[in-house]
Amino acid sequence: MTASESSTIAEEVVVLLRRLHPLPAWNDLINKFIGSSLQCIPNIIMFSAEDQSDSATSTDSKAQVGVVLWMHVLCTFLSTDID
Repeated sequence: MTASESSTIAEEVVVLLRRLHPLPAWNDLINKFIGSSLQCIPNIIMFSAEDQSDSATSTDSKAQVGVVLWMHVLCTFLSTDID
């Protein structure tokens, strides 16, 4: 059995972030990107709480899945020690 494609991509993104984050040229950029990504969490929570039966489009759903996947990557990156 193998991991899903999205899971494999998320794992590789975490590995890349961990390698780039200690480098001075990347540290500030990654920190800013993580900060701006975390700011969207309240919108995702509110979006999830709304009734999606009639108003959600496939674009909305894909965007939500993308953000949730990115949140998973961030949580993995932030919760584990960098080697």
